[in-house]
Amino acid sequence: MKTYVTTSGDMLDLIAYREYGSSAYTAKLYKANTDYRMYYVFPAGITLNIPDLDDTDVTQEQIAPWRR
Repeated sequence: MKTYVTTSGDMLDLIAYREYGSSAYTAKLYKANTDYRMYYVFPAGITLNIPDLDDTDVTQEQIAPWRR
């Protein structure tokens, strides 16, 4: 697991996109950072946990269209 320090205006979906390449992982970030669930837009300086992805973290975007 790594961490991410927010800049003013960050949102979880944007952080998920930056860290994982897809905003589909927003829920994973939310679950790892429940202490900050009151924020929609983050102020600068909050340290968030960025959990590692595992084999069960497959998004619809990664599944072939004919298998969705």
